Amino acid sequence: MRSKRATSADVAKRAGVSRATVSYVLNNRADQSIPESTRRRVQQAARALSYVPNASARALRGKLPPVILQVSTAMPFGRNLGELTDALTRYAAESGYSVVTFQSGDAAALEATIAHLQPQLIETSMPLSREVAAILERSGIPHVDGWARLRDADGLTIVCRLQVERLLAAGCRRIAYLGAAEDDLAVFARDRQEAVRELALAAGLPEPPVSAHPMMVTTEQLEPLRAVLREWRSGDEPVDGVACYNDFWAGALLRAARAEGIDVPGQLSVIGIDDEPMAAYLDPPLTTVSLDIASYSRGIFDAAQAIIEAGPGEDPAVPLPGPAHAVLVERETAAPVRMD
Repeated sequence: MRSKRATSADVAKRAGVSRATVSYVLNNRADQSIPESTRRRVQQAARALSYVPNASARALRGKLPPVILQVSTAMPFGRNLGELTDALTRYAAESGYSVVTFQSGDAAALEATIAHLQPQLIETSMPLSREVAAILERSGIPHVDGWARLRDADGLTIVCRLQVERLLAAGCRRIAYLGAAEDDLAVFARDRQEAVRELALAAGLPEPPVSAHPMMVTTEQLEPLRAVLREWRSGDEPVDGVACYNDFWAGALLRAARAEGIDVPGQLSVIGIDDEPMAAYLDPPLTTVSLDIASYSRGIFDAAQAIIEAGPGEDPAVPLPGPAHAVLVERETAAPVRMD
């Protein structure tokens, strides 16, 4: 019976190190600082187990372009992450690189992926867990934090500024915010909610009422939103404009408003974010805000290329992010601009 071939995981276990360390030692990675005692321990474990690296995989790696590893988190809704990956892949291919995307969640799998791919650079587009951040730090591989660049470029709040400005231009005097309740969207929802609040208060409007709901996919799920709408529209100062977390939530609000007999945009102006394909086909077609993901991706790749070309241990002049680009997409759910 044929004996099982030793793997890098077996070597790592015997030497008491990570698989990434095994890869760095056995591939003589000059850009990794490995203590000599650790290096000897890995080599001794490999000899004891008669470990033979996969020659075909090495040969295949040699034929492929150098890798940029994109590490992301799962996003339940929206097309922006897909557009980001597509644009980053295109820019990388034009410069002779290959982009591999890893969706974080299994830290051990990420560490093994880094060890096997040996990327020249790691790019992250979303907030990461402490465990994943620690793995990236231990890897010693250069890292571009796309999430931080988006925040630095005001990309998380500029869309909200356009929302509020458009509602103000429509003459809205009491703006509300409809947010997302999903935990994995909280990092976006918090920033957007606070941005809408600050902008409304700065314009002299009252404190915006806020309501967060999970993604609504059935008519039964609209009932709580209908109740919120009734509350918002009651009293002497009814809500007359709503900034929504994104287009999916705006679409649900339009359906709830119709069920409540509320005219959009005659009585209530509604505006979304992202310009999802379905936004143009809602009834009425949704006014929304679109973020220029291609420009954002270009900035990330320019930073990545500067780091790669500088080489290990160097501190390159990484391009700073410019202002995020966003555009208002006018349709029919916001009342006409008042010409006062």
